[in-house]
Amino acid sequence: MNVGNKFLLVLLLPYFLFPQESDSLAIEEPETGIILSGSSKTEYWLFLGDDSLIRKTEHFETNTSFLLNYEQFFLTGNLFLYEPSRPKKPLRLISGSLEYRTPSLEASFGDFYALYGRGLVLRSYYDENFRYDKRLFGVQGRAEFWHDEIRLLSARPRNIFFSENAYRFENDTNDIIRAVEFNSFLIPNLELSGRYLRLNRESDLTPQAFTEVFGPGIAFNYKSFEVYYEYAHKLQTREVIGGRKKGDGHYFNLSFSSSLLGILLEYEDYDSIDLGGVGFRYNDPPTPIKKGISVNRGVDERGFGITGSLSLNKMKWEGNYAWFYTHKKEKGIREVNSKFEFELSEGFIPVFTGEYLKTTGIEAGIPFREEIKPGLEIRLYSLERNFTLGGSFNWVKEGETSYQERGVSLSADLFPDITLTLNYEMATKAVKRYDYERQWLLVECSLSLMTNLSLRFRVGREKGGLVCSGGVCRYEPPFSGIKGVLVARF
Repeated sequence: MNVGNKFLLVLLLPYFLFPQESDSLAIEEPETGIILSGSSKTEYWLFLGDDSLIRKTEHFETNTSFLLNYEQFFLTGNLFLYEPSRPKKPLRLISGSLEYRTPSLEASFGDFYALYGRGLVLRSYYDENFRYDKRLFGVQGRAEFWHDEIRLLSARPRNIFFSENAYRFENDTNDIIRAVEFNSFLIPNLELSGRYLRLNRESDLTPQAFTEVFGPGIAFNYKSFEVYYEYAHKLQTREVIGGRKKGDGHYFNLSFSSSLLGILLEYEDYDSIDLGGVGFRYNDPPTPIKKGISVNRGVDERGFGITGSLSLNKMKWEGNYAWFYTHKKEKGIREVNSKFEFELSEGFIPVFTGEYLKTTGIEAGIPFREEIKPGLEIRLYSLERNFTLGGSFNWVKEGETSYQERGVSLSADLFPDITLTLNYEMATKAVKRYDYERQWLLVECSLSLMTNLSLRFRVGREKGGLVCSGGVCRYEPPFSGIKGVLVARF
């Protein structure tokens, strides 16, 4: 069966599995108390262009999940298939978990995600849009007693990363993580916490030679104010030569929120707090940069960020200023963002945006990159139609090279269940970042076939570039071709 037939089969699969007369895809058995729900997302890419044979011709992936619930028991399952045009490099994964859950006690076995503190000690998660899966396989538990809570886990980590239009495992290891976290709510408005993690690796010389990360945390909440501080200390075994390597991490934030005003202050200081290996992490300390860029992912970083928002009648503003550098400021990022919108009349909303970003030593071969990007977006709303027209200019300087990027987009709800989007971008100079291409025209059509079934098509060119999320970055090569995405929920 070729990839095109596979895509057609998955397109029709929800109709075969769930024949119906209504738009609902939910399945519930009230007599037995069993509830079944799930979702499926299928993508098919067709690469076009002169060099499509050198790279790839097709990309097919499908991700299907289900949740079966009976009283306090939860059974989850997931099937992920990645079938590229290169037959020798597929990825087929079957995962799931069994969980028992009550308000005061939880226990699970299988695949899961976990966040201890704010990520200085442990952070595993799934970012669907960024195509990054940091999962754990093992056992975990949580128990509440009196005013306290304790969490434990023992698991093997597995990081799946999408890069250069292909999925791959970041950590091809047999690492084992064991961790515990304790939270106390004994004092009103005050949360005291502590966490400990131990990482066992094959590269450690003896069973007693392991890496551990531990530290306390404190949070104070009063009405609209919140103050949080977390500290982590790392003791790591030096490979081959033995001995211990130390690291420290500090994270602090202060926030205030109300219906009119919101403020967030952040400060980070990380010194050798990284946990994992070359190119991958099991923890991900927070970054103040909104674009998700990190400098060294916990090895040598110090940063500050302030975010604010204001809402007055028909006017809204939000913005941030942040910097993130190595301690000697040899590498780093500085960022400023602002967004201002107001409703001039009913159904007419102009939105003004401004972005400034400067990176130093972040991208290989580029000593620095500086961007100044103002933009304007016009939103028109009515009972029957919605339109959005946007335009942006981006002045870019990369080392000795300077150029401009310009873009315009139009989005329209032609019918209640159909949205059409046109996007055009161009660069005044051909650069290596975009494979020396200068123009990109993209047409997208989104259809809501029924309440829980949607289909999206993209035809044209995407310029690619550096994309980041949660401190992790990857380079997306330019794309020319067709993309189709089907999402079903039941």
